[in-house]
Amino acid sequence: MKKIIIFSDLHIPSRADSQILQKINFSKYDYIITAGDIVDDNTYFELINQEPGFFGVHGNMDDYFIKKKLLQKKVIDIEGIKIGLIHGHQTGMANPKELLKYFKEKIDIMVFGHSHQKYDKKINEVRVLNPGALCDGLFIEMNIEKSKYDINFEKLEL
Repeated sequence: MKKIIIFSDLHIPSRADSQILQKINFSKYDYIITAGDIVDDNTYFELINQEPGFFGVHGNMDDYFIKKKLLQKKVIDIEGIKIGLIHGHQTGMANPKELLKYFKEKIDIMVFGHSHQKYDKKINEVRVLNPGALCDGLFIEMNIEKSKYDINFEKLEL
């Protein structure tokens, strides 16, 4: 079984202090997934240097360095589950139906951010998730095992 933490919209240091990352026990996860708006390159380095594997895309508020390092969209495969990552600014207000059109290959889950609002719906057989904004303490924990998964929306004590 793989344990994954999924978040978006960190906005460090503009809306959250870097101390928010100290509240997460990264060692209990196999992967970190982020849907953008990390903002600061120091935060990016802190994330990629954690023990779990790191997957991410950039958002509209990320600095130039992060936009050069991370793609605008990405598809990953974990334990047979194809996960599409995209920030959401591509459609203005992060319209999930429109964001799905950015993925030409079949995906099982799409993770997006930008709106800072939790979202969990099925659209055309794809589970579409927005963890909410990490700068507000919101994230998702996901467990994947042999093409099956479960998700839990979580909130840090800020």
